[in-house]
Amino acid sequence: MQPGMLLDIFSVVFHPAAFPSIPGESIPTLAAWLLWAYSLILITGLFPRR
Repeated sequence: MQPGMLLDIFSVVFHPAAFPSIPGESIPTLAAWLLWAYSLILITGLFPRR
């Protein structure tokens, strides 16, 4: 697990302090985007370099 993943958990949980301009209804979209971005990073690590 990357340190950024751990910190993103807290940034989503405490979203009013971390992202005050994002309304509460948009937090599931933010969490989905973070999950997609980190999964893309982790999947690309599975492919060997040439």
